[in-house]
Amino acid sequence: MNDHDTANRTVTYLQAAAVPGTEALMRYQLLARRDLLSKTAARARPRGRRRQGGAASEPLTVLERLELLALGEHLARHFRHPIQVHYALRAGATWPQIAAAIGKTSFQARADYIQWAADQRRITEANPGMTAGISEAEHITALALAYAPACPSCGSHDIAWDGSDDAAESWHCCACGHVYVTGGAS
Repeated sequence: MNDHDTANRTVTYLQAAAVPGTEALMRYQLLARRDLLSKTAARARPRGRRRQGGAASEPLTVLERLELLALGEHLARHFRHPIQVHYALRAGATWPQIAAAIGKTSFQARADYIQWAADQRRITEANPGMTAGISEAEHITALALAYAPACPSCGSHDIAWDGSDDAAESWHCCACGHVYVTGGAS
């Protein structure tokens, strides 16, 4: 590898984030495949002997490993974008269903969504002419979708999350002590 190749390597997340998704995916797959082939080739030949015929499958360099790591993080963030939670909620998914889909508790999924909505609102407020972020009305809708339901017994919003499974969430009211379940299959 020459100095030009080293200077152009994508070895940080910020560099990888600038790479278009399809290009990042192709480069990631290329590096991952080369890595796998080099490990397979190393196991198949006796120690100290090179493969006969064709190009040897050499292990990835440190820079290529960093590139693989940076591209992997970029792709993970790209495919795990919080807007997908927003779209699922708008389509009628329940918090237990979303939590099961993303491998979190419904409580953590809600908290992450509330943070995402607040961040999106701040983007809009800081950049009034941009189309990024969400409007005040969208923010209010997002918060309404995220916050826990009021106690069906007394109407209080002083409630605590007790847990969840793939279908429902358990709550208890701190005001009246009522225990109730929300969620269920859509």
